[in-house]
Amino acid sequence: MRRNLSFYLFTLIVFGVGIYIALHHGAQLDHAVATTTASGGGDGWSTFKDRLHHPFSILLLQMIVIILAARALGAVFRRIGQPAVTGEIMAGILLGPSLLGLVLPEAQAFLFPQESLGALKLFSQIG
Repeated sequence: MRRNLSFYLFTLIVFGVGIYIALHHGAQLDHAVATTTASGGGDGWSTFKDRLHHPFSILLLQMIVIILAARALGAVFRRIGQPAVTGEIMAGILLGPSLLGLVLPEAQAFLFPQESLGALKLFSQIG
């Protein structure tokens, strides 16, 4: 269990850093994007928030949240003597519009915007 968790965290960190570097260098290639980034205030947090609205960033954030929630609830359910798949199903219900959309509609709209659901459905079918 601990080895798998270490592997997942290592993979997320490595690919997260790689994607950040690719987006950072890609923004410098396009002069228009670099100009708007430099004139928009220039602090790192606002640049980070602007890049979170990129479709690929949203997809990665969705996948990270879904995987972490499924693994965490699977471990909790396994600890109480239930199958891990029951916790993973519960994570899907908690992240869906029936609970997250009801309790925190802004978070649900940010994390799962309507225009990004096509790519997420494609990956769910592959899974």
